[in-house]
Amino acid sequence: LSAGGGTPLAPALQIANNYMHSSKSKNSATQMVLLLADGDNGCGDVNKVLSGLRNKNIIFRHETVGLEVDRNSDAAKDLRSIAKGTGGDYHHASSSKQLSSIFKEAIETMDLLNLLGTFGTPEKNTPNKAPKPTTGGPSKLWENFE
Repeated sequence: LSAGGGTPLAPALQIANNYMHSSKSKNSATQMVLLLADGDNGCGDVNKVLSGLRNKNIIFRHETVGLEVDRNSDAAKDLRSIAKGTGGDYHHASSSKQLSSIFKEAIETMDLLNLLGTFGTPEKNTPNKAPKPTTGGPSKLWENFE
């Protein structure tokens, strides 16, 4: 994986949030978008898209990753803005070798959000009901990712 080519951040933001909104499971406590970019936004206004999504109440948390982008570039600024505007975090990856740990961290964040989202619900805390065994959850997806 290497950086290069165009980066349509604004359309990606619009499409990802619309997809998440139309596909959201009623049983899902949380959902999150992991947005990876390797350059400056090539089309559309990221802040305008964020505002429009917010007005429609269909915005989801975004963990953003800038792959091989300059920390002071417009791409990094846009990715920070997206993360901040959605309650997520921006991650800088100076090479693709760092992606594995960034993806693992994002999945662990999702696991934590799911845990907090279900904390205190009657089904989980019923004294006569034993907890269901887990098979590792989403974080296991990245265990062997290199």
